[in-house]
Amino acid sequence: MATKRTSLEAQILAVCNAHAEGISDAALTEKLKDSCSVEARADALNKLLTDYRIQVFKSADGEHLIYKAVSAQDAIKYVLRKGLGSEDQLVLQCISSAGNVGVWTRDMKNRTHLPQTKINRILKVLEERGLVKHVKSMQNASKKVYILAELEPAKEITGGPWYGPDSFDLEFIKVLQKASRKHIKDSGQANLHDILDFIVSSVRCIEAIDVIAT
Repeated sequence: MATKRTSLEAQILAVCNAHAEGISDAALTEKLKDSCSVEARADALNKLLTDYRIQVFKSADGEHLIYKAVSAQDAIKYVLRKGLGSEDQLVLQCISSAGNVGVWTRDMKNRTHLPQTKINRILKVLEERGLVKHVKSMQNASKKVYILAELEPAKEITGGPWYGPDSFDLEFIKVLQKASRKHIKDSGQANLHDILDFIVSSVRCIEAIDVIAT
């Protein structure tokens, strides 16, 4: 029985995925009429709704129910957020609205009006659930900046290619110095603008490689 339910849920999900704008209850019933009973269909739909794998809403004219698939990624986010309290959601929204620039705890306190101790507890929960992460700010080594887990931090936070995970990337600077000397030697003569253009193009090339690698 459990295998049949799983198979039916997968079938319903496949039908919904094939209709990006959603499928009406009547159309879904027609597609499943030879596959299951009305009761089994209702049970499978309820399970998919509970697991947030599909959504249900009314058509524009209000006459029909429409089922629409939820992406696996959004479903995972829903499960991770399930059970969060209103204050947890408030902190999460504060971090989300900051984008890849992130927000640090003092700003969270000012924006949410929650005590610092409570914010710290909430951040621990959000990190354990994989919803947010913290990164070190190169502008202030003692400051932790929080962003959503799926985002890459902005360059003004990490320092871009000039910084390693924890500090100024001296090895990178040495490599760039060596390459600049070679560029000057190969070109015979180079003014400051030529050298600057070479450095900028080199850094952009490295950044592009990093993007491709990720």
